[in-house]
Amino acid sequence: MYRAMQRWTVVSDRQVLTSTLKKYNLTRDQYKALVAKGCVICGGPPPLSHSASNGLGRYKFDADPETGKFRGLLCSGCSIGLDSFKDSQDLLARAQ
Repeated sequence: MYRAMQRWTVVSDRQVLTSTLKKYNLTRDQYKALVAKGCVICGGPPPLSHSASNGLGRYKFDADPETGKFRGLLCSGCSIGLDSFKDSQDLLARAQ
């Protein structure tokens, strides 16, 4: 049963990635190049994840909330930071 769940998770992860790449009009090669560069803000890798099927963390796909245009891959820390500032440049400037 556990192996069946692992296989289902891997297939599900692939399907989610495929649909997300399609949503942002990215190829797998473009995605691999983005992953190799790391987080668009800090350059770091995603943190390790105990819940991911491969034990590795995942990047978040970041898009402009108004236009939906893809901006880059974010580690979870940078994604949480942007969410905390509500994508507001004014709030970010005030935090400095």
